[in-house]
Amino acid sequence: MSVQQEAKNKIQELVERFSIASRNKDYINEQNEEWVKWNYLEPLFEALGWKRSEIVKEQRVLKGRADYILKIGNEEVLVIEAKKVGVNLTEDEGRQAVSYAYHRKIKFAILTNFKEIKVYHALSNIKNIDKNLLKFGDNSVFRLGFEEFIDKFDKLLLISRESFEKGEINKLLSKKDEKINKPIDVHILNDLLKIRDWLSKELKSKKNYLSQEKIDEVVQILIDRLIFIRSIEDRGLEPMNYLKSLEADVRQQNVKLQLFPYLVEEFKKFNDRYDSKLFEPSILEKEGTFSDEVLRKVILALYFGVEGNQERYLFDQIPVDLFGSIYEQYLGTILEGTEKRVKLDSKSGKRKKMGIYYTPSYIVDYIVKNTVGEYIKDKTIDEILEVNIVDPACGSGSFLIRAFQEVCNVIEKKLKNGELSESYISFKDIKERLSFSQKTTILKNCIYGVDLDEKAVELAHLNLILATLDGETSSLVNRKLPKMSNNLKNGNSLIDDPKVAGDKAFNWPAQFPEPFHKGGFDVVVGNPPYVNNRGLVSKDKIFFEKNYITAYQQYDLYVIFYELSLKLLKEDGKIGFITPNKFAITNYGVQLRKLMLSYQIEKIVDVSQLNVFGDASTYPYVLIIKKSQGREMTAFYSPEGKFEVLNKKLFDLKLLDYNKPFIFSSDLNENNILDKITGEKIIEIYRAKPTSNNINEKAKAEVITNKEIDRF
Repeated sequence: MSVQQEAKNKIQELVERFSIASRNKDYINEQNEEWVKWNYLEPLFEALGWKRSEIVKEQRVLKGRADYILKIGNEEVLVIEAKKVGVNLTEDEGRQAVSYAYHRKIKFAILTNFKEIKVYHALSNIKNIDKNLLKFGDNSVFRLGFEEFIDKFDKLLLISRESFEKGEINKLLSKKDEKINKPIDVHILNDLLKIRDWLSKELKSKKNYLSQEKIDEVVQILIDRLIFIRSIEDRGLEPMNYLKSLEADVRQQNVKLQLFPYLVEEFKKFNDRYDSKLFEPSILEKEGTFSDEVLRKVILALYFGVEGNQERYLFDQIPVDLFGSIYEQYLGTILEGTEKRVKLDSKSGKRKKMGIYYTPSYIVDYIVKNTVGEYIKDKTIDEILEVNIVDPACGSGSFLIRAFQEVCNVIEKKLKNGELSESYISFKDIKERLSFSQKTTILKNCIYGVDLDEKAVELAHLNLILATLDGETSSLVNRKLPKMSNNLKNGNSLIDDPKVAGDKAFNWPAQFPEPFHKGGFDVVVGNPPYVNNRGLVSKDKIFFEKNYITAYQQYDLYVIFYELSLKLLKEDGKIGFITPNKFAITNYGVQLRKLMLSYQIEKIVDVSQLNVFGDASTYPYVLIIKKSQGREMTAFYSPEGKFEVLNKKLFDLKLLDYNKPFIFSSDLNENNILDKITGEKIIEIYRAKPTSNNINEKAKAEVITNKEIDRF
């Protein structure tokens, strides 16, 4: 019997059972959602190929949370909102599922009571729910009654796992839908950049003596505070439309202040109420000055977007790791000022200048699970609370947010299974989920980060605070927020000499005494900057070449971060990085290869064919390294198509010679063949743009880019 026929038979049984139950309308209409979910919906989606582990039940803590999120690998692909059989599936009911899907960057949403199924495209204009019902060739909507499940089984299969895996369901969308309807992270990113542009231009016009750096600082503090207020407002910790009400007070002359001074007064109250560094008096209070007109535009944009014509943003429904990734991309674009105006320059952004690349969530998730997850899985709660995790180039905190979530998930599971702490009073019980106090303890005990960019550290601070608030309700009012000044630091991770790095010089043991009293960090994760040494200032290069053995020939900065991280780790600790693969094949990687072979390379994932960084000319590896002696077998993975499909190949590290390139994807015989042709000069190859501006003029005819070089 085919898989499809087997599924059809199972669904036929469900339909017949439901049909019999439906004859007693009073009985079936009285049954609650849980009855529908357990008896019909979960078996239906299992029959459609979804594994139990992929059908994630949502804890209904906040209004608007859906019942299920279906995942393929690490990717959330479908939201399901379940209703009682007696509930009519109206457009208002559908809006909840669509809104939740949209805010989680999920394309599709389902509203169902088993009696009927409605499928929505969540990215289409979600103000007009009725227009989001997927259309078929005959112009009928994707709306199936249970009695049609078998007759129109081909349509039902469009919500099967296989349909999502192969992209069959996407064929229902027109190219126009895919092009016009942008996901929420793109909307928010564009809004943040526009808001920053408005505020920067205004401040520049009023305070033209301020440096661009100071303007950026003032503007960023204001944006951070407004986003925090919107976030806690949507979580019910402050009154609904709190920020809008402040604007209305000024507009309707209920107060005698203009909007900016009125906001500053509110910031003082927030500083007392939440006791967070976020609202401490700063350069914003000293130098900030903004007109009511501009601030009104900014506040409304934080509710309905810059264009003002989209669904209201619900900040409580945006996953904190998604918000972190938005900020990572936001950091990648900088404002450049001229004497007359401040303009947004997205081409010469920080992304290229500082070697920063936004890491997709599925990569972050994989690295954290294989470092933090593996390191803590067999430890007790007390042992986990002593684990220290650091990102030495943390940006706005994507890796730290995910690491924090991983630790929370593991501890929560252990508490629910009856394991209790012996040392921490607050970890001797659990209700439905971890409390705010428990999450705060985990954050302050376990999570550390450093970044050269002060704005990045502030954003990481904001994002991690929001992570502790995730799922919290109005019962949290007047609770103090965690201060992370002992955990998140601004400085140059690689340089500890003030003569070289000035006030950015960073002495790790002095800055983080607690981890170093225990011998160092347990886990290092991240995506360190990619900067060729040609782009470094002379004094930095001299320092690196004197203090790091991996600063060899034409090294790249990420190479030194590997060496630094191995120094920061205690014995048996783990590193998880995504970096370019050039260290494995270039001469400059010799010293790093030698260093790596001193320890255990546990996993290598070649993601160079997955276009991880979009248009960036970078071919990355994910490496998981354990700081322990020995060269055992390592797992080499080469994903095909979707990242969760990993082709595993065991590779014997004893075969590697650090003086030669690491070619993990070939076997010993292939290496022997490659050895024979090594040194044969077939063609002169030069780096061309965008990785270098220097091309040998005499060899113009022979210049090719690295994108033109295929394997073998």
